[in-house]
Amino acid sequence: MRVISCKAGMPAMPIDIDGTLESMQELVGGYIETVRYDYEGIKNVIYVVNEEGKVYQGRDLICGDFFVAAFGINEDGEQDIVGLNERQEEFVMNTIGFGRLI
Repeated sequence: MRVISCKAGMPAMPIDIDGTLESMQELVGGYIETVRYDYEGIKNVIYVVNEEGKVYQGRDLICGDFFVAAFGINEDGEQDIVGLNERQEEFVMNTIGFGRLI
């Protein structure tokens, strides 16, 4: 599944992962939590973060490594975290740097 990996101190980059829970946890360094990626013009895109990496101080802040994926229908016909399509990937790569500190 195609995701955008965002490692602290490094530029965002598209990568392929196998989509297992273990591969997602490895990317974020722990248990995962999802956060909506709210931008106009794009739907069903989410941040997948370490559950201890989301901080609320009047607004959502993400600390540490995360990746961007989509929320959609998996191969079993169930709602799940899935890979980005080309349009979503392009949009994320064009916007991921806004508001992001490295």
